[in-house]
Amino acid sequence: MPTVVLKDSHSIHPPTLRSPQRVLIVCATGNGLFMKAIPQLIFEVADQLGVPYQAAFCDLVFAEEEGESVEGFANKKDRARLAAADIVVVPYWSDLERRPSQALCEGLRAHHAEGKLLVGLCYGAFALAHAGILDGKRAVTHWASVDTFKALFPQVTLEADALYCESDGVITSAGVTAGIDCCLYLIRRLHGSQLANE
Repeated sequence: MPTVVLKDSHSIHPPTLRSPQRVLIVCATGNGLFMKAIPQLIFEVADQLGVPYQAAFCDLVFAEEEGESVEGFANKKDRARLAAADIVVVPYWSDLERRPSQALCEGLRAHHAEGKLLVGLCYGAFALAHAGILDGKRAVTHWASVDTFKALFPQVTLEADALYCESDGVITSAGVTAGIDCCLYLIRRLHGSQLANE
């Protein structure tokens, strides 16, 4: 069987990283194991192939904020971990209308303002949109929630037919397994087609 080589505009050869890149996977309450595992596995394999990554999880908790139920950090340590991360991935969002806490929104916005990569897989795009990060940008989310997303966030251009898209340093993806394609795109973007194919 012939080998399929990915053809795109990304470099074939990856750059050399000086130190491990810190990836924080921010997990909403009720987050399924599969959604959490997608980015963790992709970065783990990249690390095994010689590109240094350290992936860690940050599990969110419910909180009350101004009489509203929100999801946010369990402690100040998790907020500091987000601030220190090189890449932040939100792989899911359980209640599409529940907003992130003010502290989490501020942390995500600060991460993006520093020019660091921010990724929302599947319903994770809702968390980024609630934080105002997707305003004026293009985004993708799970096909089953397209109408809900459009109603909640009319200021975001939804690419309903795409598997994933990048807009101003923010990457979002469609339904569950599209998260795999999205994370492979991220590896390709950062380290070239050869590593992504491996």
